[in-house]
Parts: sequence; C-alpha cells; structure tokens
Amino acid sequence: MTTAYNASYQRSITNTMSFTIGYQGNQSKHLRMSYAANTYAGAVPHGANGQDLQPFHDFYIVNVANQGLGRYDSLQAKIDKTYSNGFYFLAGYTWAHCLDDAFGPIGQSEQGGYRNPNFLGFRYDYGACTQDVRNRFTFSPQYELPFGKGKRFLNHSTWADEVAGGWKTSFIFQAQSGNPIFLTSTNQGSSYPVRTGASPYAPGGTADAATQPQFNCATETKTLQQWFNPCAFKNPPQAAPETSAANNWIDETIAGKIPFGPAGRDSIVGPGFYQLDMSLFKSFSLRYRESSLQLRADAFNILNHPSFGNPGSNLQGTNGQAITNTRFSGLIPDARVLQVSMRLAF
Repeated sequence: MTTAYNASYQRSITNTMSFTIGYQGNQSKHLRMSYAANTYAGAVPHGANGQDLQPFHDFYIVNVANQGLGRYDSLQAKIDKTYSNGFYFLAGYTWAHCLDDAFGPIGQSEQGGYRNPNFLGFRYDYGACTQDVRNRFTFSPQYELPFGKGKRFLNHSTWADEVAGGWKTSFIFQAQSGNPIFLTSTNQGSSYPVRTGASPYAPGGTADAATQPQFNCATETKTLQQWFNPCAFKNPPQAAPETSAANNWIDETIAGKIPFGPAGRDSIVGPGFYQLDMSLFKSFSLRYRESSLQLRADAFNILNHPSFGNPGSNLQGTNGQAITNTRFSGLIPDARVLQVSMRLAF
C-alpha cells in the first residue's frame, strides 16, 4: 500500500519563462521481503556452531513477509522557457532521499542483507534504499541555428537556405550523485561495521590489529584503485565467553545488539555521473503528399567521459575498494558514440 503526497508552486519569470518548485513523496507499507527465518535469536558466541543454535538445526528456511516500510521525499525545481527566437530549454533539479527496510523478495546479499530479524526486528535495518539518489540535475535546450531565410545570416540566397537553413540543434545534459554502497564487517556474518568518526573519504590512519584486521588505510581516496578509506570503519566486537580487547570480544551475557553493528544500514556513496548528448537535424519538405525527410546526426556522451560503477565493499586487502566496472554495462554508451540517420515520413 502506497500513499502519495505532493504540492507545487509555479510562477512566471518573464513572458516566456517560468519556474516551478514542488514537493513529491510517498510512504509505502507491507513491502515484500525475504529473510532466513530459521535463525538463532541472538548473537552466536565466538567458536560456537550457529547451526546448533537454530530452532530447526537440520533445515534452512526462507520466509517471505509483507512487513516492509518505505518512504520517499523529494524537493523538485524546474525552469521552463517556451520556444521564442529559435530557442527553448527545460532545466530541472531534484533533491531526494529514499529510505526503507525491504531488501527485496529474492534477497540482496550484495547490499548487506538482514542482520537477524528474529532478534533485531526488521526496523533495525531501516536506512537508505539501494536506489537512493540525493541529487540530480538535467538541462535540455534546443536552438534553431540563425542561417537561411528570415534568419540573421545567409538569408539572401536560395541555395544557402537549402544547405544551411532550417538546421536545429539540441542537447541533453544530466548529472547525478552516486548510489549507496552497503558495507559489512569482516569478522562475522552480515553485521555492519562501526564508523570511527573519520570521513570515509579522508585518507590516512593506522589500522588497529584487533578491530581492523588486514585493513589497508588509504593514502588517497576517490580513485579507481581505492574509492574510500576502510580505516574509517572498524569491526564490531564478537560475542564470546569473556570480554577481551585484544581479540575484540565482548562478554556474551552483556553483548546485546552490539555484535550486529549500529542500527540502520551503514552505507557510503559511490561515484556519480554526468553525460552530455547532442543532436543536429533538419527536415526537408517533399512534394509528394506532405511527406518530409529528416537528416540528423547524434552524438552520445560527446565529452567521452566514462561513468564508473560502484567500488567493491570489502574492507580488507588492497583491492577491496577498487572500481572495476562501468555504471551502465553497455546499456548507455560509456565512450563517445556518433550516428548519422535519415527518416522519411509520409
């Protein structure tokens, strides 16, 4: 069940330009989710066999529930210029935030997964959605080139008008911030790490052997080799028969929720992207039954700027935080693509 909310305000700036600002949001209930239902309702002590503590230790049980919650809030702004003097544009900006506790009906272990809802409840994993995008900007202008009859240049020759007149160009520029990357601890199951207080994008630090085993502190961040600094996080302590700082253990009798990490999904933001596409086109009228022929050239990603995918989410090793793929995997060109086409309408 989804309930939507919206409100907007529009005002003219000039005779041909207006802006709109508005709020759009929704709240969803009874989202479907799947989880390992046959799970011990507590923290498995270090060295113990978790399977022996399960209610049905010989089975693996997956349950589907309709208990998920989701919320989306967005501030949207738009400037629209109507066509005049051969020029038109539409620009829009959205700030948004999406929150939920539903990872999906098939499970999404690469996004972290549930941390024992039998003990913590589903709300303990309420946080940024996997598709959360905080900022997005688009700008789409169209301009009729000033050549040919009735235009500023080359307006006295029929041949010049046939060759240079009537051409239009359009652009689509889009830019947005990245999507969340969900991190898990390295010392136990699907527990989340704990932030040390340092920024994940600030380099430096010295790894602690007990809480940051084999963590490679970054000397530089937001690179393809290392997007974030794993030393901005540490593993939560494991439940154990006794408390031991050297082993990062906490007494199981007082452990409570501590071994599962902080409430809410712990995430950082991957790389965003921007892209500029361009088109140049002209329509020629044909004498046969109001037919027309359009010639056009399109350039996708004209700046030849690659859009990188999310980095690895492993806190250990020298390559665990590297970016090894592009964002779109061929669906949208990551390299510049040019195409020329012709369209006959009749």
